[in-house]
Parts: sequence; structure tokens; C-alpha cells
Amino acid sequence: MLSRLASPRRAAVAATAAIVATASASVTTTATVTGGGASSIRRHAAAAATLGGTLAAGGRAASAPATASAPAPASALVAAAAALTPTPTVVAATGVPSAAPAPAPVRLAYTHLPAKAPPPGGGDAPLPPVVLLHGLLGAASTYRSLVTRPDFVPLRRVVSVDLRNHGRSPHVDDGGMGWDVLAADVLRMMDELALPSVALVGHSLGGKVAMHMALTAPSRVAALTVVDIAPRAYSLPSPPPPGTGAAPSTAGSPSPFEIVELLRAIPLDRPTSRATVDARLAAAGLACPRTRAFVLTNLRAVPGGTASSRGAGPTYAWRVNLTALAAARRELSGWVWPPAGTATATAAAAGDGERGGAIYDGPTLFVRGTDSDYVDEARDGPAIRRAFPRAALVAVRGGHWLQADSPADFCAVLNPFLEDAAAAALTAAAPAAATAAGG
Repeated sequence: MLSRLASPRRAAVAATAAIVATASASVTTTATVTGGGASSIRRHAAAAATLGGTLAAGGRAASAPATASAPAPASALVAAAAALTPTPTVVAATGVPSAAPAPAPVRLAYTHLPAKAPPPGGGDAPLPPVVLLHGLLGAASTYRSLVTRPDFVPLRRVVSVDLRNHGRSPHVDDGGMGWDVLAADVLRMMDELALPSVALVGHSLGGKVAMHMALTAPSRVAALTVVDIAPRAYSLPSPPPPGTGAAPSTAGSPSPFEIVELLRAIPLDRPTSRATVDARLAAAGLACPRTRAFVLTNLRAVPGGTASSRGAGPTYAWRVNLTALAAARRELSGWVWPPAGTATATAAAAGDGERGGAIYDGPTLFVRGTDSDYVDEARDGPAIRRAFPRAALVAVRGGHWLQADSPADFCAVLNPFLEDAAAAALTAAAPAAATAAGG
């Protein structure tokens, strides 16, 4: 059994920070953690301040002093925090051509959301920001409703990324989409934003990128959260015959890469409509309306259309690079264990050389959906435990997109995990800070 989040505080569904901040001459903040946890967010932030900003990574959430006030009703806390939810700043990116065999990292597009409230207790050293990595066919915009919730990591900046060949990030046909390539793109973005380390949260494809980063560049990963994916290869459906437009399989719901093939078979070189594309996806076997709605977030109108379509209706294109995704289907469905000694990775226990050897011994959380078969503790637990010895595995009600199915439950699991990770980092850093202060 992997370790589980089983403390009395975590057992409560509402085990998360409730924050209220009021803009006036000063900022008034109340942080309440339910249950009997050993550390509160207030103490974490105060301890961060004593370290002279050692956790500062990319700016302050607020500069006004924070003072404690009497706890407010939960409804008032949520309403006040919601009123403070900032509007995300969207940063676009331009492509950087890649060059085989070692493609250069591309400049990723991302959405930045400032912290919703300053650290309680007046601390001026913000916690490491959360970098959110989406799944296949997703984008930063996929998670807008999640990241703007008042209870989603309210004390941290959030940087939601468009991975290469997705969203507004560059479409790159050459160079592949191996885990080292995708991880290098994210590390380049972190360098650009002057982020020494971050709390990674990755879903599905993004979860594999996050795991690779943790195993190969652990000093850049303050905490790791992997959502409904395991460190292993997943079976691939057979592609349809070229040019037939046939669905790859007829049994059950199409897999992500079957959906890629369905999208490639839909002609967009002539005027059409979203309703027509939706109907074609339904007829091809994508029966779930929610899944089709998710897929159709990738459909964008082409400004001005084409010469042949002007006056005949809108022309559309896909935001995702379907050609590159189809070409990388084996890379993205597979998994390659980084060897020990890769970058700053540490060596795994002796006798485990068949799986590589790199480990990440930082705080790690695996979250699986109760109605999803992507992660199974009996099947996947041993590999998770070997590579991520501090991993906890929890289940949240929902399917593969559990963070959309049960966002409140997801936040109630994620927030206390990140809180404890921050407390552990502060505890570990305290002796060095004390020595520096005394010397």
C-alpha cells in the first residue's frame, strides 16, 4: 500500500485554507485549516518570512501587511476570496524552430494567475508557484474554471502552460515529442520567468511530463502532483487505413489517440460549422457530449477564411498540431525511465536497474479518478513507490478528468498536500537559515 493522506485534517473534505482578504488601507487575511493538522498556513508563511525570501520565485502576491481577524463564516470566506480572484494574464508565444537530433526548446505560451491573497501573517516570501500541465488535446484554457476557483491554491501564483503543439504554443513538426523534449520546453519557460523551483501539477500527458522533470531535474521541482496517469506505457489502438477516415476501433469510447485520428479525418478546408463538426464526431463514435465539447475547444475560426470560402461561411482549423501528435503517438503513449545520474537525479535502490534508476524523493501526490482505469494501485503502485518513495495515492470521485468532475474534492486534496510540502521545505531550510543568521 502506498502511503495515504489519512491524518484527521486530511480526512475532512474541507481540509483546505479558507481565505478572506479585503482591500482597504491594509489587507486583512484570515486563514483557517480544519482539523488537527500540525502546521497551519499562517505558520508556514511566517516561517517563510524568517528565511529572508529563500522561497521567493517570481514576485510577491501582495505588499500590504496582513493582520489576523476573527474567523468569518465559510460562505463569507469563499465569497470574499471569489471577489479577489484576479483575471489571468495570457502570454502568447512565437515558435522557435527545432533541429534534429537535439531539438531546441520552444517558447511556450502560458496563462499567469497571481495569488488570490497575500500570505497570512504578513510574510513577504511567496510559496513556490504552481505550474499546471494539461493532458493530450488540452491547453491552459482548459483549466480556466479550475484555476479561477477561490479554493484552488489561493496563496500561490499559477502558471498554466500550453505544451508544444497545443493551444497557442508553437506547432513543431520535427524534433519529436519525447519526454525530454517536452520537459526542456517547460524548464525553458521556468528560466524565462526566473522560477528556480515550482510545484508541478500534471494531468495525463502533463503528468508524464511532470514525472520526467521530477526524475531528471529534481532541484527544480518543489512538489509533484500527478493526476490520473502512471509511469508506464499505455496500449495503443491500431490506426485506421490511410485516407479512409474510418474510426480506429468500434469498441467502447475512443481513446485519446483515436480521437486524434477522428479529428484528422474531418475536412476543414471548406466552410463548415461547429455543429457540423460536432455531429461528425458523434457519428464517428464519440458519443459523450462532454468529451465532444472538450475536443471542440480546439476548433478555432480562421480569420477571413480562405479565398474559396469567402462569402460561403466560416472556415475552421485545429489549435492542436494533429500531424505531430499522430507521429508521436508511440512516444506519448509510452514511458522511458530516466537512468540514474540523469541531470541531478539520484540513484534508486540496488536491484532496480531494469527500470532505469532515477528517483524523485520530494513530496509526491498521485490522484486517480474513482471511475477511471488509468491508475490502479495493485498494478501501478510498485513502480510508483520505487521511483517516488514519498508518494501518496488518493482517489477523487470522477473519471479521467476528475479535476473537472469534482473540482472541490480535488482542491481539498491538493491544497493540504502543498501546504505540508511547504512546511517540510521550511523545516529543512530552517537550520541553514539559523546558521547564516548567527554567522
